[in-house]
Amino acid sequence: MRYARMRPAEKEYVKSIMQKFDAPFSEGITRDEFQKGLDEMQRNKRDRITDAEIKKIKELFE
Repeated sequence: MRYARMRPAEKEYVKSIMQKFDAPFSEGITRDEFQKGLDEMQRNKRDRITDAEIKKIKELFE
């Protein structure tokens, strides 16, 4: 996330979504959990993050 160009509020939003998919006993989020979080952000049209920004995030982590 450090390398993604987003506003601080957007970064916090992405972190909050990813925390929802991260299992409490794991050492971090898996690739599959990360993709599920991005898919949820894309489906939720009330979010301020755009599809283009989500696409950039996906490209950074592929």
